[in-house]
Amino acid sequence: TITTYSGCYWNDKLDEIYDDLDTGFTFTSAQEIGTKLYSRQCTLNVGVGKNVSFSEDDPDFCAQTNQMAYDWALKHAPGKSASRFQSKGVPFVFGADVQKAGGPLFLNARLQFTEKQQDGKNVMEVVSFKQATEQNYWEDHFHVPRPSSIPDPGCYHYCKLLSPARAMEWMLVDGLRSQDFELESVLI
Repeated sequence: TITTYSGCYWNDKLDEIYDDLDTGFTFTSAQEIGTKLYSRQCTLNVGVGKNVSFSEDDPDFCAQTNQMAYDWALKHAPGKSASRFQSKGVPFVFGADVQKAGGPLFLNARLQFTEKQQDGKNVMEVVSFKQATEQNYWEDHFHVPRPSSIPDPGCYHYCKLLSPARAMEWMLVDGLRSQDFELESVLI
């Protein structure tokens, strides 16, 4: 059994004001899911008995997971809504993960959404912050014995993940806001 921990982040103060005024300009789903996972390196070394290096965690794990949430939403959106989004919506693209150097820096970082142009088309780039710690993190960084009162910080992969509900909300509402539609084309 591998235990993971997750916590959702909903809105900042400005979004709460918009939400309180019921303007429809803020999202109703979680903006992100902050997740603590067992690293790939440690899953393979400790769980499977292999001997792999920390480079096993090099791929953009958070971006890969965010892509899966987006793909899930595309697959599960109502048919006409998915077609409309694919033809008229602003798609998500996923940038490289950004490594944070410590817990507080990771905790206070938020999933980034940045409007961009890609191949002459508007896209919304989603960038995740991560903090990955190798199996021997304490020994490699602190060079003193770890006090028994401090939990071992090694073997973890922290990610700011895209909520599948947020991906769906983007496809059904927010990713279509900047487009011009005839009224009949937006009715489901």
